[in-house]
Amino acid sequence: MPKILLSIAIIASLLVSVWVFLWGYTDLNALTARNAMAIWEKQESGFDDVAWQRAVKNMQKAYRLDSANASLSADLGRLYAWQALQKPEWSKHAHENREKAIKYYQKAIAARPSWALAWMMFAEAKFMNQELDQVAFDALEKAMVLGPWERDIQQKSLWLGMVLWAHLSDDLQAQLVRMIDRALIQQPHYVMETASVFGGVWIVEPLLESRFLLDEKQQKYFNKEMIRLSAYHWDQISNESQQQIKEITSKAIRINPAVVAKIAVETSAHGLISVLLDAVAYLDDEKAAIRLEKSVVQIGFSEWKYLTKSERNMVKRVVKKLFNTQPRSVPDIAVKVDAPWLITPLLKSKPLLANKADVNHLQRQVIRLGLRHWETLSNNRRKEIKRTISQAVKSNARGVINIAVENDWGEKITPYLTNRGDLNYLFDQLIALEKKREGS
Repeated sequence: MPKILLSIAIIASLLVSVWVFLWGYTDLNALTARNAMAIWEKQESGFDDVAWQRAVKNMQKAYRLDSANASLSADLGRLYAWQALQKPEWSKHAHENREKAIKYYQKAIAARPSWALAWMMFAEAKFMNQELDQVAFDALEKAMVLGPWERDIQQKSLWLGMVLWAHLSDDLQAQLVRMIDRALIQQPHYVMETASVFGGVWIVEPLLESRFLLDEKQQKYFNKEMIRLSAYHWDQISNESQQQIKEITSKAIRINPAVVAKIAVETSAHGLISVLLDAVAYLDDEKAAIRLEKSVVQIGFSEWKYLTKSERNMVKRVVKKLFNTQPRSVPDIAVKVDAPWLITPLLKSKPLLANKADVNHLQRQVIRLGLRHWETLSNNRRKEIKRTISQAVKSNARGVINIAVENDWGEKITPYLTNRGDLNYLFDQLIALEKKREGS
């Protein structure tokens, strides 16, 4: 009897040793591959094919020894999904590698049906492979139900849901809106960044309704990004949403007018012109107020054909005011937005300028606009530019020469120059330009 027990103990010990060895060998192979994957996730340059092949080989060794392990299946899926990204998504290479990824994600789901991330990676791979079938949408819904507070699930469901919004069922759209609420609390920056890239006009209203979930610090960031997002869809959002955005903008201006002015200009937010001008009246900071006025003029000039009559009148009033307080800013803005249609209005504004130097500056900027768009100007506009050149060379010939040379008009400016020194200066500039071009 003792011998039998001893034999059983030895066999059991051997089995345990083999199991421990196999477990350790499996873990070692998986760990080697996962270390490589962790490095690739951090670096933007991706991976070389040899390193990828090595990682797949190690992960497959681990998988063969423990095929019921959901994590190993999912990691193999991720490796093939990464390989798919090395070529255009419509290529045969990408499609075949995603097919392999999908199969491994299915194995991960079978091994661990309650794993939200496996469902999400499966849905993502299906969608990336242009497989917009019910199986993929069911997987997306399953992932959102199983992992509503998981950051990875929130991120993937947001960008997928926003891209596929038009294809989602009413129930899935409602799920996504609830996910946006949760994600706003946990990672508002990601929500707003994703919305600005992938979100359509539909997302404005849900975000406005969810903003009260945020604390004061989060709301400051949210307000700035909401102004940016809504400006892109201004003409499509409801009047009620427009009014809410105006209130948010007014609040944000009081906190940081410079940032709001910058966002308004970047997005050409013509719908916010009245809010920006209202703020000028209550801002104590004169520089901030002037910056808002300049922003209004820049938006107005760039979006003129889209403005209402009321908005155009507001822009005109600000232009007239700036000609008195910041006379050089208006022609500078016209050049910045590259608006040749402003040539005639600018020239008509000369009587508003009392300072000769300001008049000269306006003339130079008008010439810059005219020469930049010479080929497309009407004959009347060309005559205006020629008259302006004749006037400007009398007070600042070399300034006009510089503008002419930078717009490949150097030789054509010669008839307007009567001073030998100015002619020599022109030839020097033309030679310098030629040398610069030869060097480049």
